[in-house]
Amino acid sequence: MPPLRLDALPAVLGRIGYGKALGSDGWAPDELASLSDVRLQQLLCFFQVCETVGRWPQALRTSLVSLIPKPGAEHESQLRPIGILPYVYRVWMALRAQDVRGWVAGLHGGRPQGASDCVWLR
Repeated sequence: MPPLRLDALPAVLGRIGYGKALGSDGWAPDELASLSDVRLQQLLCFFQVCETVGRWPQALRTSLVSLIPKPGAEHESQLRPIGILPYVYRVWMALRAQDVRGWVAGLHGGRPQGASDCVWLR
């Protein structure tokens, strides 16, 4: 994959919602956006190392799960689990979205499928 570029970060940070729940990393979008270019470049280097190694540090491999009630929910079984990813991971995914579109199209023949679509493939 091509190297990650610092000039792509402002657009990515602008697209990622500021009303989202914080993940296990505890970073908020405005905190990340306030970092200097030197620190943001270090973050990009961190992303590149994770890609090279093929995994994230344990602390960033944790997703928090929140149970959100469906409309009219009255029982625990009517709650829906939502995974809350670390914010820095969300930034990396947004930076790499364009790079993986061709790969995803090759796997699925088009747009990525949702969870319910994937269930029926098995």
